[in-house]
Amino acid sequence: MKILVDLAMTKIGGGKNYALNQLDEIAKIINKKAIRCICSNEEIEKYLRNISIETIRVSNNPIILIFQEIIIFIRNILIGEYCLQYSLNNYVIPLLLGKYVTLYQNVKVFNEGVDKKNNKETIKYYFINKLSQLSLHLSKKNIFVSNHISKLTAKNIKIRKKNIVIYSGFKENTIIRKIEKKKNNLLSVSSGSGKQKNINILIDSIKHLKNRVILKIAGKVTLNNSMNIELLGYLKYEDLQREYQSAYIYISPSTFESFNFTPMEAMSCGTPCILSDIPVHHEIYGKSALYFNPYSAHELSKKIELLLDDKILYDDLVQRGYKQIQKYSWKKNAEELVKVFEEISGQKLRINNE
Repeated sequence: MKILVDLAMTKIGGGKNYALNQLDEIAKIINKKAIRCICSNEEIEKYLRNISIETIRVSNNPIILIFQEIIIFIRNILIGEYCLQYSLNNYVIPLLLGKYVTLYQNVKVFNEGVDKKNNKETIKYYFINKLSQLSLHLSKKNIFVSNHISKLTAKNIKIRKKNIVIYSGFKENTIIRKIEKKKNNLLSVSSGSGKQKNINILIDSIKHLKNRVILKIAGKVTLNNSMNIELLGYLKYEDLQREYQSAYIYISPSTFESFNFTPMEAMSCGTPCILSDIPVHHEIYGKSALYFNPYSAHELSKKIELLLDDKILYDDLVQRGYKQIQKYSWKKNAEELVKVFEEISGQKLRINNE
């Protein structure tokens, strides 16, 4: 019997990278023929097919998607193809009868970081929150990417199950170039300009520094014309790695995160990080970064100046970063998840049956 992996709502950004890295490693542990993925994103489907994982392509249209998933549900009742359903959508749409594993990796699901002034976002996450509450009770196991989001869930929703924390992995930089770091070059990566990403504080901090630095922002960000700021848009993996390697400092100003991969990617390129002083950053990155009050542009500008002027501190953070990221492995992440799959399905899924 197969594992049905639901990626229907996984599109771009960190969620996509998480899913593909994890599935790539799971496919090395269990028989690829035992995995079938529901996906609506062409890029995700292409990647999975390239690593010989079977896919079911569904529509991006929510109404059509519902009917397609009903067909999957009915087909499984008649044929019994799947031993469990694994959802990476922060909630589960029950397509089987009883065996669900759900991954939670978005703090907005539990109303942390939702922009209440944005009606569209508020309505969207209201319904997702309700779906997630139902999923927490339906799922046999609930998996979280950090202790922070696990505790946040326990605070907001009372469930009897024990939460499982499986840390995200880290994909080592495979593109090594000798790129000289430019001392005035700062980098930040953001999936949007929303309140949670806190881009305005970052912009204001650059104004404090006047013409001393240039800030590059990669990702889906829109700004009015600002001096010393360059918007890079979405970058291909190779191009983003080049930016990480040439940056002198990486900055993440978010007010809320569930894990946050980007500092890890920067550290792997020898770029020290200045991170917002929020619980999950301390949990994941410990003493390998500098921290600042995410509501103080002045404090951020001072931390930037400190790293620009103190070479001993700079080099120390580079080494601490290299050491910290070794704690995170996609292989370990996948092995822990497969143990959960085997426990719930009652089947030995590993190729070598260890």
